[in-house]
Amino acid sequence: MQVVKGQPYTLRHTTVDSRPVTQAVMACSACGAEQVRGNTLHIPPDQLTQKFVKDGWRIGSRGGLCPACAEA
Repeated sequence: MQVVKGQPYTLRHTTVDSRPVTQAVMACSACGAEQVRGNTLHIPPDQLTQKFVKDGWRIGSRGGLCPACAEA
């Protein structure tokens, strides 16, 4: 996995149907739950973070909180 400087997610390079794909992986700092967004190579980092926020993730100084932990 590749850390993206200043962003709460990491990038994972993998293959899907024999094609190379870059995925953004957000991991919850409280429970460890993950959300994966596929084929994210050409999305600017700040826009990618906003996509996680729209999905309910709360971003803080210690990383991200999944929607379930953010509500707790």
